[in-house]
Amino acid sequence: MYQWSGLLLLTFGVEFSGAFFFGEEIPVSSNATLLDFFVGEDFSVGCTQNFTGNKSFHWDFYSYTISKKTVFLSNDDGGNHVEMDLSFQYATLEILGLLETDSGRYDCVTDDIVRTWKIVVHDPNQMEYILAGRGQSPWEDTVVNEYKVYMQWSTWTECDGCNGNGERRRFGFCRVTTDNGLEHCKSKEIPYLLRTIAKNRPEEIIVDICYDHCKELTAPVQRSTRRIDLTNNADVTIQCDVSSDVRSSVRWERSFTTLNRNDYSFGYSKARAMYVKKDNFLMLNNVRKPDGGTISFSCVKDRSFRNTFNLVVEPLPDSGIPSTLDHLQYMALSSTVQFTLFLLILGVYNALRNFVLETSMEI
Repeated sequence: MYQWSGLLLLTFGVEFSGAFFFGEEIPVSSNATLLDFFVGEDFSVGCTQNFTGNKSFHWDFYSYTISKKTVFLSNDDGGNHVEMDLSFQYATLEILGLLETDSGRYDCVTDDIVRTWKIVVHDPNQMEYILAGRGQSPWEDTVVNEYKVYMQWSTWTECDGCNGNGERRRFGFCRVTTDNGLEHCKSKEIPYLLRTIAKNRPEEIIVDICYDHCKELTAPVQRSTRRIDLTNNADVTIQCDVSSDVRSSVRWERSFTTLNRNDYSFGYSKARAMYVKKDNFLMLNNVRKPDGGTISFSCVKDRSFRNTFNLVVEPLPDSGIPSTLDHLQYMALSSTVQFTLFLLILGVYNALRNFVLETSMEI
């Protein structure tokens, strides 16, 4: 459910079909801008038109996910998710903490112009890891007649390691070429066949190995140390820093040994004791230390500062039932005693038997 701030909303149950919206043709904009965001990021855009005089304007939102058209008219309603700012006589639209349901087309409509922004909001954990260090490669482009489904790649993140092997990442966002130019693969303005093909094309995160001497940088500064209390067999997810996000350069370490994504993320299942998630969080499964104690992890963000996390694990309670090792030791000791008694009894028996035989022969 949307929460809108400063907006009067008029919603209509409508659905895209090609370039139409329940029979209503979507205005064609020659200056559409395509943008990609991750969940939680902010989107702010200004129509950059001076609205002095009697000009009217509004924002139209054509959703890619919930099949609705929403009209933003004024700053009369409350809320904290979407805001429209009319200061400085410009139509500014701002969405704080983007959700996947914010994906769609945003038109700033005035008396004589339509300006368009098309955005898709991605959940990084739904993207596919491509681990170049394990020989994996991105999907190949798909060509259908004169149309193409392909990846639009971001720039590489900064290498996360110094004076040794590190890792860097970049993000692949799906695009489709159409008669009207480029579109997001999740757009409902593309032909149905291309939409079906694009729907099965996962977006990707390439993890590649990099090497950087970092001669110009000083050692990361220790920023904080945090204690996390756990019980045995618990799961825990750790964020490096409140300011870190998907696009940040984050390296995780255990006892100063790097936890490479190419090593720990392959397989990416509950069976993995630890791995770096696609949103840069560290996931630990079934933390186990029966006798209790501390397990330390550190993260280094943007090669500039380090945070340390001390996981203090409570020991398992003494149930009064011997452990498997104790039981095996008890069985071994018991068997030794029994075997010794058997040999002793056998020796006594043989001694008595010999004595009887000797006595009988004398008689």
